[in-house]
Amino acid sequence: MSTGTERRRASENRIRAMSHPLRAAILRILSERTASPAEMARELGAELSNVSYHAKQLVAFECAELVDIQVVRGALEHFYRATELPLIDIEEWLTLDEQGLREALAAHERTRLEILEIEARSAARLVAAGEAGVNVSSSQACFQMPATERP
Repeated sequence: MSTGTERRRASENRIRAMSHPLRAAILRILSERTASPAEMARELGAELSNVSYHAKQLVAFECAELVDIQVVRGALEHFYRATELPLIDIEEWLTLDEQGLREALAAHERTRLEILEIEARSAARLVAAGEAGVNVSSSQACFQMPATERP
């Protein structure tokens, strides 16, 4: 698999992981420390079975990994950690009405077009100067997230 394809799959997996509020909350915890579903369920006030299911989903999305299994009170307790830091945190989500969403999307589009204009002006200067330039990556995103209660 090519590096571009791998990066695209990893990005898609992160978006899928963050698309569910409980998975987003679990991933936030796992990005800070190793934890078991039982610990996270207590911390989040969520059902253990739901936390366990979503922790396994994060492993399937390659956003978390199983790092330890311990016997606790005669049962196996699984411990997970994030494989990388999440790029999207539910605490950073904006709350917009429909008009606000349209305005935000328009602002993102204006910025994208302005960056393309900057690139064109820069390319002309580079050609005139005979220089190679500096590689830069510019990323932005604005899309609707699932409804959730904010922490």
